[in-house]
Amino acid sequence: MEKQKNTTPFQALIFDFDGTLVDSMNLWDHLAADLLQKRGISAPENLDEILENPYIDGVIIGACDLSGSVGELNQVFGEKTLALIDRAIRTASQHEVSIGISTGATDRKTLEFWYKRGMNILSSGMDYSYILAGAGNTLSAIRDIFCDAE
Repeated sequence: MEKQKNTTPFQALIFDFDGTLVDSMNLWDHLAADLLQKRGISAPENLDEILENPYIDGVIIGACDLSGSVGELNQVFGEKTLALIDRAIRTASQHEVSIGISTGATDRKTLEFWYKRGMNILSSGMDYSYILAGAGNTLSAIRDIFCDAE
């Protein structure tokens, strides 16, 4: 089957996989269990087969979740985790499918690490970390205003 690329011109995308906008976490947990686990599909081991689907244009790796699946929970730079990630990068490349990482990290060093490793999609940060950073900037500005006034 010839792979077809999606040519829909997206103007905006909203991802709410963590239930921030809508309390959907139980639905995602159920979906993952039902579609993957009950059918015996393990994404890391079966990525080649999964990417035969012509409608899949990209793969995003949740490194923390993946690290937990190999007994290295939250050790995203662990040996087993990186081996699986490297294999996924090679497999995605063979299928001419984009691949990315979803990370809470926002520092250049970490993001560059993933980019140089072969990721062409970088999902960085978390909603609450951006809210905290914004609140911290606002608080700092208010403190500066009051200190300047004294």
